[in-house]
Parts: sequence; C-alpha cells; structure tokens
Amino acid sequence: MQLGITIPLQKHLKIGDLSYGAPLDLFFCWELHTIVFHGKNALVAVNANNRFFLLMTDMKAADWNAISHRFLEALRLGFSSVGYTKDQVDAYLQMAGSPVMTRTHGRKPVAGLNRAINQLMYCFETIDPNQQYQKKSL
Repeated sequence: MQLGITIPLQKHLKIGDLSYGAPLDLFFCWELHTIVFHGKNALVAVNANNRFFLLMTDMKAADWNAISHRFLEALRLGFSSVGYTKDQVDAYLQMAGSPVMTRTHGRKPVAGLNRAINQLMYCFETIDPNQQYQKKSL
C-alpha cells in the first residue's frame, strides 16, 4: 500500500524527498494531506482510485509521528462504517501490503483529494470531540 504524502504534509512531518514508489494498482494507493478542520489539526486521506475519503481530527504530535498507524486505524473504521466486515477489511489490507510513504500519485488523484477537501469545507456538521476518526457524508 502506498501513502502519497503531499508536500505540505511532508513539511509538517519534517521528512525529506520521497520516491514515487513501484507501480501499483491505484486501488491500493492513498493521498494523505494535513488541514485545519473546525480549529483542529486533521489528517485527510483519499483513495487514489475511487475517492473513498477518511478524516481524523485533533491530531497531536504523537499521532503525526505514527501516521501510518493512524491511517490504518482510520481505514479500518472507515471501511467498517460503510458496512465492510472485519474479514473484508483484513483481506484488503493483506492484498495492499504494508504502508509505504511515497510521493503523490499524479494529477487526477491529487485533484480528487482537493475536491474532497473543498467539499469538506462546506460540511457544517460538528465534529465529535471524543473521537479522532470523523464519520462524514460528503
């Protein structure tokens, strides 16, 4: 699984230049970005193939240091929230492999990420302060 880290997120994480990674089915690739949402630092992840969207708010320094772990947590919760079973989620994760940070996956996936963020900015639902993973319908 490839996690395409945007340049602003690379700077936020203080990581150097990333490689493009080996060619992989975009179904197993995600674009990750950082935004401020409702006054909280948030992680946004969008699937590079189908635009499935994940949002985790109130990210602290320890969360950013464990970004792959936090992403996998959000992925499990996100898939479960739309009806996938634990076995189906585990099968996806097994096929995808371990998360590897790479550059983003091109214009179309990044455009999907930007579009999701733009739509999110019109979401006036309150966030659940007791949970990092935020279930939002866009």
